[in-house]
Amino acid sequence: MLSQVSDIVKIEITPKIKSTHSDFKLLEVSSYCKTYKAKLRETDEFQIIRVLNTTSELYAQAPNTVSTIFLQQMLHLCLRDRELLLIEHTNFHDGRLAYVTKLCEPLSSVLESQAEDPLVNINIEKLIEGLAKDLNFLHEKLRIGELNLTLDKIHRVCGSEEVFLSDWLNISEPKTKPEKEIDQSVAPYDSHMITANELFNIGKLILQMTGIDTEEVSDLPKIKSAPVYNSVLDSVMKMFAGRGQPESVRKAVNKMLQKDIVARGNFNDYLREMNAELKTSKYKEELKISGGLKSLKSTLEVIKGKVNFLEFWIKVMYCRFGK
Repeated sequence: MLSQVSDIVKIEITPKIKSTHSDFKLLEVSSYCKTYKAKLRETDEFQIIRVLNTTSELYAQAPNTVSTIFLQQMLHLCLRDRELLLIEHTNFHDGRLAYVTKLCEPLSSVLESQAEDPLVNINIEKLIEGLAKDLNFLHEKLRIGELNLTLDKIHRVCGSEEVFLSDWLNISEPKTKPEKEIDQSVAPYDSHMITANELFNIGKLILQMTGIDTEEVSDLPKIKSAPVYNSVLDSVMKMFAGRGQPESVRKAVNKMLQKDIVARGNFNDYLREMNAELKTSKYKEELKISGGLKSLKSTLEVIKGKVNFLEFWIKVMYCRFGK
């Protein structure tokens, strides 16, 4: 049995990546992927290396499906953010497939390191937008069912506000483990939204990230009386109102936590609302900049007029007394 990370690296990391990176540290092992942190020799910059896990039980049962999911996630990350995936380091060698991304970390680690002020580098609007993109893709394109989301499985790109789901297979809750190769070309997955339970869970995660992790939130699903439920939710939302989040986020979280599952809507709704809010904010900022430019232009025109007037009087005085 291999006991040293260096021994594991010799077997799992491709020769090309071993030549370009050093200081390998195993961070996580999932059913389809092994995640390492390593240093790029050329710049001493730490990056993330994901390697197809060919030793897992799931891979032994369904190698083609596991390999496909690994490739689909790699391509999806590339389409989401062209600078996130470092394509030049992607490598396949003797059955070993690996790709490299910018350094990222789970939100659980972010909160632990920023316990005193967890909002410093977590943009909730970008979180909702990022989850919407990934969840829409997983449900609409890959037809994956209900997901169990945790802060460990939501990663943030270091030095950025972008977030993404890191482990597509482990966050799923399949009813049974596949005993043979999974066929992804099944009947159409008739859904463009995540389930009401997932929305509620995301709302709870957002409250947790903003420092609200009370028993009241956990007990909400147990409340049968709608008036009592709404009263407790109002109390929770009053706490959330003091966390400095914009109105769009407060409305979104309140909607996610509604007792009526129909009232929670779907994630496409939230994505449209976040995009609309972003466009509105951008428009207001452009108006502000435009107003500032107009004011500056007016000021410059006044100054120009005074300069022209001064030049005129200098010429007059020169004509009268200069000779």
